[in-house]
Amino acid sequence: MDNKIKILIVSTLILVIGGIAAAVVVNKKQSGSQQQGAPMLEMTEKRFDLGTVSMADGLARHMVELTNAGSADLKINSIKTSCMCTEAVLEIDGKKSPKFGMHTSTAFWSAKIKPGQSAKLEITFNPNAHGPDATGPVTRAVTLSSNDQGKSKARTSIIFTANVVK
Repeated sequence: MDNKIKILIVSTLILVIGGIAAAVVVNKKQSGSQQQGAPMLEMTEKRFDLGTVSMADGLARHMVELTNAGSADLKINSIKTSCMCTEAVLEIDGKKSPKFGMHTSTAFWSAKIKPGQSAKLEITFNPNAHGPDATGPVTRAVTLSSNDQGKSKARTSIIFTANVVK
């Protein structure tokens, strides 16, 4: 056999074996990242209406259930509200977070929701916060910052409306 043909055959074999080895390495890396997975935040609702809220009746509360439908821990890094009239408390396995509002610092707080685990977010609206003449329709938001779907600072908002009456 001619030396050029031998070199061509050996070179071809090296390229084929190298390609197979590279494909195996890439496949292992991909299956490893799939096993790690990512968290996925699901909520019972992202919008709700409190209806007519009477100042005379005081605080109005609503509960939203959060579930981690992913395959990695969901880390809630912060909870903020759009107005000082609104507060939110996160409860996981009977343990409650501090009350979070518009100006509450979350620098030293975070919470984890494990895959398949649910938590409760209690949202409290104070119709008297803006004084006795602040009646009519309102729209407020509670925003969560998390690692939803593997993003470092994913933001998810829950919007609610109400009609404040005296």
